[in-house]
Amino acid sequence: MSATRPHSSAAAGLPPLAEPHASSYYGLTGEKPIALERLFAVSASEFDARLRAGVPFIVADAGGGSEWLSRPCEYYSERWPEGRMRMEYTRGEGVKYVPLAHDAWRSRDRWRLAHGEHMAEGGKVNAPYVWHIKDGGVEAPPHIRASVQREWRPPYFVRGYVNRREANESQELWFSRRRGAVFAHADTYCTAAVSLQLSGRKRWRLMPAPPIASSADLVDYRDGRIYGSGKWKPAFEGTVEEGEAIVFPPGLFHETLVPDDNPPCTASSTFQLQLPAPSGYVRAFLPSLALSHLYSEGHCRQRWHSYATLAAPAAVPPTLDRAACLAAAAALLRQIDADGDGGADVREIEAHLSSPDGATAWARWFVDEDYFSRLTPSGGHTPSADERVAMEVELLRGRAADTLVYHDVDGDGRVSAGELGEAALQWHAVEHRARAVEETRAGGWESAEAEAAAVAAVERRYEPLQNRDRSPSAAEETALRNEL
Repeated sequence: MSATRPHSSAAAGLPPLAEPHASSYYGLTGEKPIALERLFAVSASEFDARLRAGVPFIVADAGGGSEWLSRPCEYYSERWPEGRMRMEYTRGEGVKYVPLAHDAWRSRDRWRLAHGEHMAEGGKVNAPYVWHIKDGGVEAPPHIRASVQREWRPPYFVRGYVNRREANESQELWFSRRRGAVFAHADTYCTAAVSLQLSGRKRWRLMPAPPIASSADLVDYRDGRIYGSGKWKPAFEGTVEEGEAIVFPPGLFHETLVPDDNPPCTASSTFQLQLPAPSGYVRAFLPSLALSHLYSEGHCRQRWHSYATLAAPAAVPPTLDRAACLAAAAALLRQIDADGDGGADVREIEAHLSSPDGATAWARWFVDEDYFSRLTPSGGHTPSADERVAMEVELLRGRAADTLVYHDVDGDGRVSAGELGEAALQWHAVEHRARAVEETRAGGWESAEAEAAAVAAVERRYEPLQNRDRSPSAAEETALRNEL
């Protein structure tokens, strides 16, 4: 199994609401975490393939050329004394922010007791600090934010205007004393995250999100809440050394620990990438992702749904009519398949997405204030007309390649009628269930318990579409469609 195409043999041929086991998707063996893959001089194609597949990995030569490498924490205090950081895990301390100018955060410990399932195994850990430069406001006023952005240099694998801009605009700096720790959690980002270790070293453990068959399976994604649930089972581990970066997809739970053999204070830089999207990973685990916080609390639903439909948001109503769904997928393939060979390659997908009818002009739709939530930051640089055109080109080409990987589960570089049809059946079932649950929740229930019972009853109706061992028969699908 290839590390860059783990979903090739795992996501094909499943019922619409079933998904592969994480162990088969990632090639996990046994109960112990496997070592994170460590890459040197990673090419654009290697990097993009891993991101699209949702594979976490370490780039060992990420920090070359960074002026911040090996800088002590005092550097940031002296360089931007007006900045204010958020104190994590305050627990009633009464103070949420601390100025960078103060030396207390670099010299005093803030001990917390880690859960027994954390790497520290119940021992004492130091609560970290995070400087949300991306958010501006009280933490980084416009002139400070702009100054940090001018000085920061992204790693060499951050290629293209879109990614360089997004990396700069999503910047956070994390500071930890020895035994600094972050408890297991999953972020709300829809795209890949990168953490570049600027000084010292940090241990990481990561885990794919537990499968979610219904709302009853939801796991609290906030810091430390998964401990004690019986579901925290790390699948990957590794130590990120100074100058290295870890890259991982959305939805993965992760925890960290700064070992004792470190400088008194360590720093790391965290940011996101817009391109490529984790489309192969989304295709494999869409049924669970659609029930997770990434749909309910983020806008991943709006970003991801169109890989299956190749249509603008809300343009395709979901249906459980299998025949109608497959017929629509076949018609869509005929529109895309310009050379009539019965499949679609990336050039044909790009041509379809860039058609001038407006409904599928993805690049133009994606260059908006929602996609780039910080497109015009206060005190920052407003993209020129030429820069926006450059972003459109990058987004269009990236979207076409992401869409190909979403459907191309056999990895042959083209989308077949069967692949397009299976992806369509999955999306329609996922979206149909999501809308049914939303309508149920809007019913004005007398209590949370009554609402939960009603949602559970609705979700149970979709169980025939979840059986990994057996696809529903035509009669079962017809009965389900009629009942709903």
